[in-house]
Amino acid sequence: MTTWRIDTPAQTIALATYGGIPEVTYWGPRLPDTEDLLQLAAAARLDLTGGMIDQLPALSLCPESGRAFSGQPGLVVSDAHGTPLHPVFTFDRAEVAPGSLRLISRAGGITLTHVLTAQATGVILLQTLLDSDAPLRVQWLAAPVLPAPQQGHMLDVSGKWTREFHLNRTDWTPGVRLREARTGRSGHEHPPYLILTGDGCTNSAGFAQALHYAWSGGHRMVAEELPCGRRQVQFGHASGAETQLAKQFATAEVVAVTSTQGLNGIAATFQRDIRDR
Repeated sequence: MTTWRIDTPAQTIALATYGGIPEVTYWGPRLPDTEDLLQLAAAARLDLTGGMIDQLPALSLCPESGRAFSGQPGLVVSDAHGTPLHPVFTFDRAEVAPGSLRLISRAGGITLTHVLTAQATGVILLQTLLDSDAPLRVQWLAAPVLPAPQQGHMLDVSGKWTREFHLNRTDWTPGVRLREARTGRSGHEHPPYLILTGDGCTNSAGFAQALHYAWSGGHRMVAEELPCGRRQVQFGHASGAETQLAKQFATAEVVAVTSTQGLNGIAATFQRDIRDR
């Protein structure tokens, strides 16, 4: 097992791989520099219990249909003739630099690169790149997938020009909550934001995390609770946005923020990022 971490002053994302695509083992408030990442990864792994035949597939940065992942996959792809592909990726290498991390996985002639970058403004940027030896048709490519907390609610945004930025509070339940902008732009109706609030979170106190898909050309958001209780959040371009065969694909960046000072902490970090970066 190999582990990594990427930090801002207010948040940490820790990752691990057991040989496949790396998975996020922790996303939350900043961890001590002395944190044992191996123990953290071991604590995040689900046990094989009575009544189970197989180990549950990892909730990785790109959940794989080829590993029989029971939820929404992070990649839906077919070859030039339209035959669906279900690649099973093996971790290849990590390229580590101060404040950035590139995690590279391969399956046959397909390479997935997950890029994580910490900004001085306090946000962490996440992006997925796909390269292929042969032309492919991509129906869905998710930016690096993050686990959602096991508490609280979802807040997403809707509205129109007379009621902008209306917050919709949704409880987590088994299954999928899908928001998609298919108008070719992101407007008042469905801006590309999601806030994950902890129990008791208010404007000025409590735990909250937020994701922004930095793309205005139409997006798709999937928030899913799996039968095992794990939760995932995916962002990407609107489904079907890629209409041509190609050898290279990329998502936009997901901007991730963590706050222990309620929704105001989220707002302050995003405003600082827009102003200073």
